[in-house]
Amino acid sequence: MFLPTLPTLVSSLLLSRRGRAMMGRHMGKIALAGIAWQLWKHRRGAAEDAPAVTAAPPQRRRSRGRAR
Repeated sequence: MFLPTLPTLVSSLLLSRRGRAMMGRHMGKIALAGIAWQLWKHRRGAAEDAPAVTAAPPQRRRSRGRAR
């Protein structure tokens, strides 16, 4: 059975006394990091689903002199 890394890490920290103290001090930062990760993952998925936009090829300049 596959367990996600982040929940496993958080639950292991909550089992120890020092882990609970650390989580209490840094819970806001951990929550913001989790939200930022989810937002990045969502935007990355939206970018992969969007059709690729291709730029028009540059127009060739016409010769202003002798033909080669």
